[in-house]
Amino acid sequence: MPYKKEKKTPWMRLLLILSVYGAGIILYLAVGVFMEKEGLEFRSWVKWTALFLGYLIPAGTLLGYLIWGIEKLKAGLREVLLVVLVIAVLVLAAGFFLLLFIGALMFPEEKKLDNGLLEVRYATFRETEVYECRSAGLFARTAGRRKVSSKEAENVPEITVSPTPNPTSVPSEEEGANESAKTEQESNPLETPEGSYQVLYDTVLSETYSMSRPGYNAKGNFYSVLEEGTAEYEGRQVPYDITAVYDRKSDDGTSQWFVLYKNYYKETEEETSVMEAEILGGYAVHMETGEVFEREIYW
Repeated sequence: MPYKKEKKTPWMRLLLILSVYGAGIILYLAVGVFMEKEGLEFRSWVKWTALFLGYLIPAGTLLGYLIWGIEKLKAGLREVLLVVLVIAVLVLAAGFFLLLFIGALMFPEEKKLDNGLLEVRYATFRETEVYECRSAGLFARTAGRRKVSSKEAENVPEITVSPTPNPTSVPSEEEGANESAKTEQESNPLETPEGSYQVLYDTVLSETYSMSRPGYNAKGNFYSVLEEGTAEYEGRQVPYDITAVYDRKSDDGTSQWFVLYKNYYKETEEETSVMEAEILGGYAVHMETGEVFEREIYW
């Protein structure tokens, strides 16, 4: 007898579609959990693609089966199902635009910076949160470190530039001392926190940390981010970073002191704050020889 191919019923096709759809959702969520443990997250285009597929597949399946039902049913029920189809189209269209709106709030805008990092912007009704992170390939990026929000940017004090002094005027003793100190710092970069830190990073820290992003905190103190991501803190995953922070000059004035911190952050809708700052160690850079040595931290 010739082989007779079994014909799939519409309900079998529906079961197959739902099975593939469910497996795709489980795979996406499982990969997301694994990436979060590794301090990574999906790129924005991956999230948008998952959002569209997650909506369009069930929506398209529903419309397809409604159209199929209109063709198969009798005249009386066909008109009823046609009304249901029109209502479904309107509801799904409204849902699609709502999906675009929610996605715009949830999924950030990405912009590649000149230094190779990704600038990630989360826009809300009240403010815009800006993060910096690194690309981890086509599909992933590192969990970002918060830079500044638009609301905080409004509170940054305005910097005014003092007028250039009259070159014919005679400098005072204080001005002369400042100029002398400035000349010494220019002749010896290790006199500055930035110069001493560069020696510290090139000599010691670069062996452990591949990242170095200098900056200044709200008080104007120098620091540099060496590592960032997510880590377990009190049984849950939270953002963290490791920073080298300039402490001060030694009591004898011969070296610059730095402290390494591991900061755990708490994120809310209003702000991101440090929950705990763990001290990892201390370093000193001799300003004459450039020698780097560890030092104990006493509190």
